[in-house]
Amino acid sequence: MEKIKFKNILFVIALCFLSSFVTITIYKSQKDKSCPAPNTANVIKAPAETPPPVKIENADDITRELQEIKDELAKIRAEQRGVNQILGAATSGSVSEFMDAIQSLKESASPSPSPAPLGYVKKNTQFDTVDIYQKASFSSTVIAQMENARSYPYFERSNNWYLIQMPDLKTGYVNAKFILEETLRTP
Repeated sequence: MEKIKFKNILFVIALCFLSSFVTITIYKSQKDKSCPAPNTANVIKAPAETPPPVKIENADDITRELQEIKDELAKIRAEQRGVNQILGAATSGSVSEFMDAIQSLKESASPSPSPAPLGYVKKNTQFDTVDIYQKASFSSTVIAQMENARSYPYFERSNNWYLIQMPDLKTGYVNAKFILEETLRTP
């Protein structure tokens, strides 16, 4: 699924930059014919969007939010480097350089390795249901429920909350009083 999604994104990027390449080529040919550059003095710029305020419940939430922002910024910077590489090739006028830049971007894009789990937990069978929360708080949104006899890797343990990974690779929080920590993983 990720390969298909990546290929689709790469295809859209390639089309955008190919379009830019054609536009730049047309503009250069019109400029050579002494056509005046378009007037951008009266262009009104939209105000930058401000993100909604984030409700922070504790210090762990702040740390987690900062890490998410840092990870997102790293992704954006990596994408921008690829865009700049493709744009540089597109404006140079060489289709082969453009295609080489796209191939280089494709080869350099590899998923980052997941951190190793600290251990594994499973649902305490004394409880009929064990909720998995979006954040480490009972007032947070319930995003799933733990399945019986399934082991879940956990990556963080703080204030009686475990950050676990679900079978669909999404993460969520479970409270320690509803789970059992395993010494050996039993899938």
